[in-house]
Amino acid sequence: MKVLTEQIALKLASILGPKGVLIDPGDQERYLTDWSGKLHEPALAILLPKSTDQVSAVIGLAHELKIPLTTQGGRTGVTGATFPEKGLPSFILSLEKMNQIVEMDPLNLKISVEAGCILQDVQKAADAQGCFFPLSLGAEGSCQIGGVLATNAGGNTTIRYGNARDFVLGIEVVLPNGNVVSRMAGLRKDNRGFDLSQLFLGTEGTFGVIVKAVLKLQPKQVSCQTAFLNTENLENVFEVFSSMRRWFPEHLSAFELIPTDNLEFAIEKMQYQKLPFETVGEYCAIVEVSTGSAKIDLQLLFNECIEELFENEIVYDGVVAQNEQQTKDIWGLREALPQSTSKSLGLISFDFAVVPSRVIELVETLQTGIRDIAPSTKLLTYGHMGDGNIHVNICRDSLLDETLETALESKRIKEFCYSLIEQLDGTYSAEHGIGRLKRERFRNASTKEELSLMQQIKDAIDPENIMNPGAVFEL
Repeated sequence: MKVLTEQIALKLASILGPKGVLIDPGDQERYLTDWSGKLHEPALAILLPKSTDQVSAVIGLAHELKIPLTTQGGRTGVTGATFPEKGLPSFILSLEKMNQIVEMDPLNLKISVEAGCILQDVQKAADAQGCFFPLSLGAEGSCQIGGVLATNAGGNTTIRYGNARDFVLGIEVVLPNGNVVSRMAGLRKDNRGFDLSQLFLGTEGTFGVIVKAVLKLQPKQVSCQTAFLNTENLENVFEVFSSMRRWFPEHLSAFELIPTDNLEFAIEKMQYQKLPFETVGEYCAIVEVSTGSAKIDLQLLFNECIEELFENEIVYDGVVAQNEQQTKDIWGLREALPQSTSKSLGLISFDFAVVPSRVIELVETLQTGIRDIAPSTKLLTYGHMGDGNIHVNICRDSLLDETLETALESKRIKEFCYSLIEQLDGTYSAEHGIGRLKRERFRNASTKEELSLMQQIKDAIDPENIMNPGAVFEL
């Protein structure tokens, strides 16, 4: 089918109402771009349901007509998973109108939400009831819970709380044939057969559409201490990390690695605030510890730990946030890094993870290898050192012409980086998923047995292959 017939358009309108179906390219435009600004080709229609019943009905119709369907959240992903395969006429299902808090249950530390809820709104709803939802991402002001769960997003607090799947107590999902499976009791223990909720997490919309979820909450944090520390070298950063784990085995909630020259690059690109200290070593770390117990003097312990790091000459310089604004300023420096790369041309990016003890080897080998291949590029290697996830960005000052030389340079960079991450027993997709952009790498780096098993599961759940075809799996 190359065009949407009037009959099908009328059926969709009868389900969703006339404002729930967008066909005109002008009306579709904002649904066809993501953070990169790249414009994708129009869909047959943008579908805007307001309830599980409506999602079930439109997916049932798509299944009957064998029309592919791609589900969208806040469009903050980076692997192309939320746009239909090029040349494959499809529906886009946006859940932005399903954005309600269904139930807030502070007594049982859980919250039930629709998939279109913005992550930051969930955080605020929890906070208003004296609770804490710790999942934190750079895109938390616009990413939606459904997309967060569909990609099993990570973020800054994974070291303590885990990835998105670790927050889930239950989901409601619409299957590719329109049937609904709902497990929304929110039980902490439930061994009735397979864990169907976990089956759909991290599958990028290829198995079904998550429409609701029950999420774990934590007691509200009564004390949070944040420091921005500067060290001479990578070895010292790891010593800071090891010290923090010894001092705060249950309270260390974030540990971010940032090379100082990366910060200077971001400050210049974003015209952001200056570094909070004058003396500058090669590497910085953002450290955060927190507790929900009023009986723990976390500030005293944190200051003692920082003092020990200075006395042992592990830390070169640094600041400890004294108020909420200073904490925001520290994290603002961290968030300036990914924003600065979006302003760079000729970007090659990777989402690597190794065990934390191999981060030093990963970063140092990358620096040497990339410098040998492309000495004129700028290398940014920052990220969540606490869980071993390092974001690697290679930037050119200008795009230039895509000459044979620059194309070969990019190919050599990718071959070197992927070979290195395999040697270190790491992963090429720590928290961003596969989507369409990493599909070839997924196929080449997976064993035949892994691919066969995953494909069998996909075929069993979605035999017509209408759910986000071309994402993760080859067409």
